[in-house]
Amino acid sequence: LKGENAEEFFINGKLSIDPPRRFDIAGTAFHYSRSPDEPESLEALGPTNITLVVMVLVRGDLPGIRYKFNAPITRQTPTGFSWHFGPWSKCSALCAGGLQTQPVVCRNQMDNSIVPDHHCATADGKLPEKQRPCNTEPCAPDWSLGNWSECSHSCNDGIRTRKVVCRRRISASEERT
Repeated sequence: LKGENAEEFFINGKLSIDPPRRFDIAGTAFHYSRSPDEPESLEALGPTNITLVVMVLVRGDLPGIRYKFNAPITRQTPTGFSWHFGPWSKCSALCAGGLQTQPVVCRNQMDNSIVPDHHCATADGKLPEKQRPCNTEPCAPDWSLGNWSECSHSCNDGIRTRKVVCRRRISASEERT
């Protein structure tokens, strides 16, 4: 195994045989193994960052050569713009129905920068609306206390009163007493 333009061999060069080992070249780890009972093998997951040349020296009968490789993957750079959604906000109410909102921004897919919304707008020009209901269960009942009234007498045994009501908020628009 050697580089395309190099005279230096990475393994088994110049008619020498290296022991089994792991070595790092061409941007990846290679594993070289050989044993009397198994065929010699050279494996790397890749990808490699240089062109490599595999050379085979045959001594005696050739039982065959098996090899496999994956063709290079060409990664296309994404182009265009897309909506990106941030984390949901806290719920606006502890019970009886609140709202959570999710921020939405338009990003350039090439560099992930935030750009004006018109780049991502749909045909109708609308920004996707991201909100959802939360904490929709009714609130626990609670006592609502009114103000104390004036005393019924200016001295001695007067009485003061106030209104006490049990209330329970069922939803944002409904309350039961």
